Amino acid sequence: MSKSPIASASTRVVEAFSRIIADLNNETSVQLDINQTQVLDALGRFRVWAGNIGALQDIKSATSLDARLQKATRITTHFVDRLEELLELLEEGKSPI
Repeated sequence: MSKSPIASASTRVVEAFSRIIADLNNETSVQLDINQTQVLDALGRFRVWAGNIGALQDIKSATSLDARLQKATRITTHFVDRLEELLELLEEGKSPI
């Protein structure tokens, strides 16, 4: 495993949060059924979680979650699956009401 699957998925989650925030800031955007403060809070919590466990760090860093789970492919797959589910939920949250 030479890539950073958890870091890659975590980065996509941060990008999805950022897109939602940008849409909420865009006055011409469609009305979204979410509160900007709640999105910013959730993004902050995600960044703290990801920072604490090294989820956003590349596998080249010994402190990254990818590096620490390099030999535990089932656990890595589980993390990536949960991050992909979160990404799907964030994309659904962008749907117009």
